[in-house]
Amino acid sequence: MGKGSALDVKGYVNYLKKDFCHLITALGAILIAVAPFVPWAFYYINENGTKDSDFGSLIFMPKFALIDFVGDKKGVTIMSILGVIMLLSGIILILWHVAPFSIVVSNIKHKFNISCLPYILLGVVTVCIVLAMMNGELKESIEAAREIMEEYSQVLKGSATYSVGPYVASIGVVMSLIGNILSGRRG
Repeated sequence: MGKGSALDVKGYVNYLKKDFCHLITALGAILIAVAPFVPWAFYYINENGTKDSDFGSLIFMPKFALIDFVGDKKGVTIMSILGVIMLLSGIILILWHVAPFSIVVSNIKHKFNISCLPYILLGVVTVCIVLAMMNGELKESIEAAREIMEEYSQVLKGSATYSVGPYVASIGVVMSLIGNILSGRRG
């Protein structure tokens, strides 16, 4: 695609190569958009040679088998909503960053003209991370699974824990924030 197309890919790649701040801003936004799909919680069980494992991504957390330990999936439904909010925030951050190289996105960006939008979205994502990590049903499920594994440790080996999702999202927020701040200082 060239300058006459919907997205000047070559121009954008050169833009990223030219300045490290732009690259980390873009990578941070991509991590935020991907974070709802990576595991946020994980369990592994080995019961006398019979192995079972599952992971719960933020968007699909109500389908995470570990939640059955508590029995109430209503509390984790909010996590899917948080995942969608995080995904949309990541996509908007990506589009905001790509705007100078896309006529369509640039026109939309100029209509809204909210210079602090990236910071607002990063704040929203941070709130989503905190709410997801404080989710009572997920915490109770992990604790219940750990107690069962401890109680039956003679025949049952395994683990139940939080996974990489919160870290991926947090790293994305930090990278995007640093990139936006440093890019903004230079004009």
